[in-house]
Amino acid sequence: MAYSSKPTRVEDNIYRVANRDGSISYLVRVIDRTGRWFPQKSFKTKREARSYRLQLMCERDAGSLAPSPEKKLLTVGEFWNMWAKERRAKVSNGWRMSQDQMFRDHVLPYLGKLKLLNIAPKHIGDLMFILNNKGLADQTQRHVFNMLAVVFKEAIEHYEFLEASPVKKRYQPKVGKKPQEALTPDEAITLVRAAPGSLPWSRHLACSLCGFESRSNPCS
Repeated sequence: MAYSSKPTRVEDNIYRVANRDGSISYLVRVIDRTGRWFPQKSFKTKREARSYRLQLMCERDAGSLAPSPEKKLLTVGEFWNMWAKERRAKVSNGWRMSQDQMFRDHVLPYLGKLKLLNIAPKHIGDLMFILNNKGLADQTQRHVFNMLAVVFKEAIEHYEFLEASPVKKRYQPKVGKKPQEALTPDEAITLVRAAPGSLPWSRHLACSLCGFESRSNPCS
């Protein structure tokens, strides 16, 4: 947000700023033990600013460090390239190409240029909504979701870039079961005739394989 004047300190780590649209915001600035700034955020109320200040100070007291400049600027697209090169599990060349294509076609256009640190659950939810509206197959949507879940898990557990994953289960696409198709009457009769031995109930079996209800068709 653009400010019309220099921020004025109102409390420890909280600054009052006048915005160009005439509104007032409260900017939170907290430094870690190495001298780097935690991500600055502005809020409409002091209450929100104090809550964020408390969060950052607790993180600092627990030993957390502010993100490095490289980490602050890292985009989702850049992180994908890093992860794919350094951490991607050993998979077949075909599946590797499939992952790269899914990311290139379905993730990169929407999230690729965003900062990794700024990705929130809403971004993932919006992406899945877009892919669904595009008519992407349910199974492909699930592959994209699962791929993102793995990548962001790595951002937390291996690289320690994030505290929590934005990929929430509530956004996981549902894959419907493909309905089983009944045999045609000719196919059912052929199958029954091929069975060994005498089958006195073969007529009913054939009807069942065709998907008929035995009480409402000529097979009864």
